Amino acid sequence: MSGSFVVSGECYARLENVGADSYISKLSIEAKSMNGKEQSQMIRQINLIVKTVGIIIIPIAIILFWQSFYVNDDTFSKSVTSTVAAIIGMIPEGMYLLTTLALAISTVKLASKKVLLHDMKQCHLGKIK
Repeated sequence: MSGSFVVSGECYARLENVGADSYISKLSIEAKSMNGKEQSQMIRQINLIVKTVGIIIIPIAIILFWQSFYVNDDTFSKSVTSTVAAIIGMIPEGMYLLTTLALAISTVKLASKKVLLHDMKQCHLGKIK
């Protein structure tokens, strides 16, 4: 393994790969190539939920505005205000905050066990005691 040394006595070693061909060099290149492209399943699911809610909110906003402006005969300003107020309440804005908080807590628990994470998003919340 790269970086090994002998504390005392003597050692004979057979070098199979050195430099760019060594195991640690290939591992380092592979780790750098990932570069945050992969996301955990939990992050992908949260992104899917937010996208789905975002798509569903658009027709709901149109229906709410139509009901307020045409059915209830409210003014344009009041219809827009009530529609925006209703839609803002439907946006799951706290979901990312709670997820980040949960990931940070699990990262701290893993760090107390001397585990080093490359990326906090890759931490799965299976069973960390």
